Amino acid sequence: MGLPDTACIPYRLSLTEYRSLFEAVFGTGALDIKWPKNTERICSTPAGAAEFNGSDTPIKLKPEDRLKANRAYDNWAQAISFYESSPAVSAFSSKFDAFLKGNYTLTADEMAGYNLFRGKASCNTCHLDGRGSTQTPGTGSDGHPSTTTGTDTSAPTDVAPLFTCFGYSNLGLP
Repeated sequence: MGLPDTACIPYRLSLTEYRSLFEAVFGTGALDIKWPKNTERICSTPAGAAEFNGSDTPIKLKPEDRLKANRAYDNWAQAISFYESSPAVSAFSSKFDAFLKGNYTLTADEMAGYNLFRGKASCNTCHLDGRGSTQTPGTGSDGHPSTTTGTDTSAPTDVAPLFTCFGYSNLGLP
């Protein structure tokens, strides 16, 4: 979120119209924290911790308020997680999902893309599609070993496709 302190999330939640909804789920008083007068200024500071001598907790809270802010932050993250995994957001209703269920036939271009995904591009060695793929060394036109390629030779996995990276690096992919 680009905020200098995780406590900025509960602080901002405490000021919104959603406060009562948050407290209905996570308990009355879940956002009752004694905020210092400079909290809004800190939360509105671009560049975050760099402005505060590298501190990742520039909002000076008493230990009991920091604990409550951390709990509220964790509850907020949990609520976002449940929302993002709900059918409203992740309906798994794409043409590809229908194809995997046997309810759609891919066009020639779509099948070529899927074959690339599970073949030479080796995408499904990380983004499992329930079909399986292994890394095998390729051979260049000169007969010498070339870059590693993926081939659909492994036993099928027992998972639904998941095109999500749970890591923290930007892979440049949707």
